[in-house]
Amino acid sequence: MNKGILLMVLMAFSSLSFSFETMDNPPDSTQSTKKGMIYDYPEIMPQFPGGPDAMDLFIKQNLKKPADAKDLSGKVYVQFVVEKDGSISDVSIRMGKYEKLNKEAIRLVKMMPDWRPGVNKGKKVRVRYILPITFH
Repeated sequence: MNKGILLMVLMAFSSLSFSFETMDNPPDSTQSTKKGMIYDYPEIMPQFPGGPDAMDLFIKQNLKKPADAKDLSGKVYVQFVVEKDGSISDVSIRMGKYEKLNKEAIRLVKMMPDWRPGVNKGKKVRVRYILPITFH
């Protein structure tokens, strides 16, 4: 019985994870806002300027399906960090089937304007965000 409880406690602790960015290179004045803990669920999530409708419009106006990928369709999940200043960093593919669509999704996210940053306990924080982009 005690071994079972101990095992459950150890499993619970092993499933907890915190995300910290490493400080391999000392920050300079331009990178100082881009260091520290990355939140997955802050009290207030970051938001595209103008809200979800504005983001949908931005995607519709700027998404360009590659000519050699016209027969491909699917959803690409792009992961990125919305920094304390609203800028976007660490853009990567969380899940995507086709390399050509993945590259276009990354290009699109990198050209987005600065977002309204996330807030936790009254302070602006870095937030990990996953955005699904659908290609028809």
